[in-house]
Amino acid sequence: MANELVFDSEDRVTGEVVPRVPFDGKDLVLKGYLEELGLDPANCLAVGDGANDIPVFRMCGYAMAFNPARELEAHADAVVTGEDLGVLVSEFDRLSRARGQCASPGGARGRPPTGSPPRQNSGWMPWRRP
Repeated sequence: MANELVFDSEDRVTGEVVPRVPFDGKDLVLKGYLEELGLDPANCLAVGDGANDIPVFRMCGYAMAFNPARELEAHADAVVTGEDLGVLVSEFDRLSRARGQCASPGGARGRPPTGSPPRQNSGWMPWRRP
């Protein structure tokens, strides 16, 4: 579930979005999707950037913060900064290969409880539609 990204005439993300999901209550929307599809939230990965994503992060088995607000970082399994959305794809790929090792609902969320979420910095790269 996501808002729709807006692309420019050269197929680059503009940074604008068309809202498709309510700002607050994303967890309720996700819960409905999961129930409808019969999926376990422990097998889901969430990506977010703001405090309003905390309920979704708590619900999912793995949470990735992308250029997050400070209050979201403590709830993330991974923190990615920069402009390169491709880093998220790399992380998805890594997780799919390590499937089952990251999801630990209600526990340390895949990392030691006192540890900081791993950070990945990236350079700028325009994201293009496939």
